[in-house]
Amino acid sequence: MFEDLHVEIRRPNQPSVYGQIVRDLRGGGHIAGEDFEVRIGGTDSLVRVSLGHLHAHPSLRYISGAHVEVQNDGGTWYGQIVHYESGFYDIRLGGGGEDDIIRVRASDVRLSPTVLAMPQSRLLAAWTPNIAKAATGSEHTFLARLRRGFEEHIPGFGRLPQDVVNQVLPDLVRRWFYDVGFGINSSDWWPVLDGFPPQMQGQVSAFAKALADCFIAQMKQSRASLAGILKRYTHLLLVVEEVRKRFDDAAYGLFVQQLSDRIVVDLPLMGILGGEMSGDMFGIGATLIAKPNSLLMVTQKDDPLDHSDSLVAFTSACVNGGGRVRKVVLPKGKSVSETIRKEAFAWMQQANCICWLKGYELGTRFLNRRELWSGSDLRNRIRNTWGVSDVGGFPSKQGALAAWLEKRHQVPVRKLDRSKVLVIWSRFTGKKGEIHLEHDTSFEGTRQLIDRAFRAWNFDFVFIAGDKPIVHRGVDSPEKRIHKFDQMCEDLGKGRAFNLTCFWEDETSRTWCGNRMDQFKLYEYLHRVADTRHLGMRSGNLEAMALMGYWVRYMEEVGSWGASRMTHWHAIGLGYERIVISQPPTRSGKHFVHVHREVPEKPSASAPKMMNYLTFRNHGFPGTVQVAKPKAEPKPPDISKYAKGFDPKDLVEIGVHLTSVNWSRR
Repeated sequence: MFEDLHVEIRRPNQPSVYGQIVRDLRGGGHIAGEDFEVRIGGTDSLVRVSLGHLHAHPSLRYISGAHVEVQNDGGTWYGQIVHYESGFYDIRLGGGGEDDIIRVRASDVRLSPTVLAMPQSRLLAAWTPNIAKAATGSEHTFLARLRRGFEEHIPGFGRLPQDVVNQVLPDLVRRWFYDVGFGINSSDWWPVLDGFPPQMQGQVSAFAKALADCFIAQMKQSRASLAGILKRYTHLLLVVEEVRKRFDDAAYGLFVQQLSDRIVVDLPLMGILGGEMSGDMFGIGATLIAKPNSLLMVTQKDDPLDHSDSLVAFTSACVNGGGRVRKVVLPKGKSVSETIRKEAFAWMQQANCICWLKGYELGTRFLNRRELWSGSDLRNRIRNTWGVSDVGGFPSKQGALAAWLEKRHQVPVRKLDRSKVLVIWSRFTGKKGEIHLEHDTSFEGTRQLIDRAFRAWNFDFVFIAGDKPIVHRGVDSPEKRIHKFDQMCEDLGKGRAFNLTCFWEDETSRTWCGNRMDQFKLYEYLHRVADTRHLGMRSGNLEAMALMGYWVRYMEEVGSWGASRMTHWHAIGLGYERIVISQPPTRSGKHFVHVHREVPEKPSASAPKMMNYLTFRNHGFPGTVQVAKPKAEPKPPDISKYAKGFDPKDLVEIGVHLTSVNWSRR
């Protein structure tokens, strides 16, 4: 019954001090004379005192929660004390905005003549010094604004264990910042912002408040799970870099993902895109179109698969230049993260705009809202910008495109009208030595799809698009491999199946295809004249098709590494939906999944970017990831035990997805 009571401690031969009862120890087996645990006002210090040394507090003037009057250069105003430190009070402004917390000199503070009810948790007062002790400037603004959020939106905040409040709560805020902040610690972030020119300090303060508001809004939305996260978090590793360990807590992972989504919507953004991540440029390009206050930094490094120049060209075209996209060369021997941060902050000063940094998943996070795809003109703006609408200039190229299809590939253009078309997307990124070997194209799988398309799924025409087969030192007959898709089309559907992989490399396509965006016009043509459906393993190219409004289904195996990222685009009206298959269609993909996902000693999160035997056999072939010839050639895995192509039950599942929607003229 005495907990929370404000008291004065009077001990013999000692000056009086003030505090607040935290715990009644009587009857708890403690040493005689230690009846109560008291927190000294304005500090974290806890002392144990006897009942005889406690007296009713004569004034609430110096205790957190007191209502005060402030008289300083700004005139007279009223508020409530949140925290005291080194002769200064943090005071929540009364009547001028419930979020505003202002630091003032203690000499300017008087006991308020009003006692309006503004409840303050004793644990909030305990937590405040821990998280704000070293905070200054914009960090102080950010943290001070968060206090109200914890007080109002964490269920049972006043009943949380002391160790949770004193240790875990401030630690958790730092982890949230790191996990949504492109791996940047707050200690790296706030000092740089506070060093910006004086004329930008108003923006710095506004940014800190807006970021805190994102945290508070997400706490409000997630309040049902926050108390549980705090309790479980004490069992998680509290090291900043151990992100995966923290995300083992599903509720924590969901909270951070939702917080990230909120931040990318509410704050100005600067995307960071690696030059080898060409598949992510479409979602990011669409985000640049949708969010005018967004910038993009494309990084270039010494990598055989670097596409930074083409990424810059494409994304710059999305925003008609205007200086919103720039390339940064990453020097050898220097920290990549430090280089990126330095360049990012320098650009913010030049652009006079403070941005939140976000990595390659920027497009995924920003475009995952249903309202963007229903009742919005975003789709039309993307189509206009990417040149596939009448406004974008599609009609001017339609005639040349149709003539090229007929002359160069013998496509019966007139028969395409109102026909049923399947576009099968080819991918060889993994075999080039890059990431996701398990999502590469299978020759046998492609043959199965073409065969089923004609014999079972009622398609009139099939086109193979995307990557052409690659050649490496493990290929017995390079010429035969290069033309494998051509032969497949000839054998399975002469006059009905066509190989258009890497068509943009064909000089004859220059009559209608002059740049990266012009390539989209081919798929727009098929979209307009036929009922066209796109199918392939998970790939950025398919994301582009969905963004333009085409019918898209992508495939990935059960438990696919990184699968959760793209589920944000499911069922929101964007048109990017998934077919879950039991296993990859390639033998190498099946082996990869077995070794890196099914064998117990290999963690499921393990997804090596390169595999030694691939980078060895790619040696000497342009456009592949390769290493200098090692002394001993790595032994390639024995994949002969795996079957080529799709599992029969997966083909049934694919067929259901491709044919379950009624055929209609698009």
